[in-house]
Amino acid sequence: MRSPDWEEGKPSLLVLSHMDTVHPMGTKEGANPIRREGDSVFGPGIYDMKAGAYLPYYAWRHLKRMGRAHGMPVTWLYVSEEEVGSPTSREVIEREARKAKYVLVTEPARDGGKIVTARKGVGRFELKITGRPSHAGAQHQDGRSAVKELAHHILEIEGYTDYERGMTTNVGLVQAGTGVNVVPRDATAEIDLRVVTAADGEEMTARILNRVARDPDVTVAATGGMNRPPYERSAGDRGAVRAGQGAGRQRRPRPGVDAADRRRLGRQLHRRHRRPDPRRPRRRRQGRAHPARADLRVVAGAARPHVGRTAGGTEMTVEFAARGGQGEIEEGTALAPKFDADGLIPAIAADAADGTVLMMAWMNAAALRATIETGEAHYWSRSRREMWRKGGTSGHVQRVREVRLDCDQDAVLLLVDQEGPGACHVGYRACFYRRVVGDGAGGVRLEAVGPKAYDPDRVYGSGG
Repeated sequence: MRSPDWEEGKPSLLVLSHMDTVHPMGTKEGANPIRREGDSVFGPGIYDMKAGAYLPYYAWRHLKRMGRAHGMPVTWLYVSEEEVGSPTSREVIEREARKAKYVLVTEPARDGGKIVTARKGVGRFELKITGRPSHAGAQHQDGRSAVKELAHHILEIEGYTDYERGMTTNVGLVQAGTGVNVVPRDATAEIDLRVVTAADGEEMTARILNRVARDPDVTVAATGGMNRPPYERSAGDRGAVRAGQGAGRQRRPRPGVDAADRRRLGRQLHRRHRRPDPRRPRRRRQGRAHPARADLRVVAGAARPHVGRTAGGTEMTVEFAARGGQGEIEEGTALAPKFDADGLIPAIAADAADGTVLMMAWMNAAALRATIETGEAHYWSRSRREMWRKGGTSGHVQRVREVRLDCDQDAVLLLVDQEGPGACHVGYRACFYRRVVGDGAGGVRLEAVGPKAYDPDRVYGSGG
């Protein structure tokens, strides 16, 4: 799958992923079904590597929607037999890799989120033993056991493992014999080899293939070799990692549409996000200083405080605590929000200056975490099944001053500075723009409480 701007011969990025898993057929119908628990999905192959296969495409699609996908053209390549050595897709992988300037393999991170910058080479071998069959009772002495011979070779090959050199051998599959009362004629074993360097691969390949039978009446045949060479760390890899780390340490840019975006996206987008008229007086909000506290009101002290930094200016990293007893939930200091069966929690946004309730939406764990860490309101769309940042299209960003949770920690209140004329996509300042009144005939009807604050067609387009 390629991005629309991909062209033959043009520098591009290849994102390489696989769809298969090591779990046997039927696993998801057994003890490890595919299931969702809160904001997480579990099941065979979710970690390795359905998540890695999906997330890069989602990230590119999200940037595209925001008008920020200005990098290289992208090719996504999904293979279906990586776990068995990519026997049919290897040629395609190598061909596409030669076309790309960079290749990202989206295998999962190691413990602690560590990025993989080098990887062991993989060798696969088959060992086949042929002996002489006989009855295990009446003619045992005439038999030559293939299993007995194989056992010696298994111990020898497993003994090649050297953890200091990062080298392992594993005899993972063994087949032998036709009956318990028969001296086995045939036995086979399949061997997995992992090495750090190409030199180790050559050495171990020779040692595994150079088999000598212990019993002169038995034949031993070893076949195989290196399936994938080691991916040894290089100066280029280290430079790419440093570049990524540097970008990650930079202060997150405000995700709203800025002047550079306007120049790229043209005059139409500029009209949608035009600046307020300087001749029109603006209401001035008074900043309120808050001490940095570790309670359920997540705040940050500054001249104009917003969530996302502590009083000392340090960026926040949010981890939700496990929910304890009722007293701890209601009176304690641990942030332990309660998400519903769909992994969601209701969130209300109110104007920090005058208390006007602006809107109600839903958050999942990622949206709540992003809201606290970035200081801008993020929500979860139940219809689109994705997280969205308030103001990502309209520019009507909500800068969060405080995040509050109710007594049971199952509802969120955001106190925000609302940028732009309104929070409602219909055009009103607040989404609660109608009230229930009598219709004069014994019934009720809805009545707007005031005029619209802006023209939604000019902000979102005539399509809504």
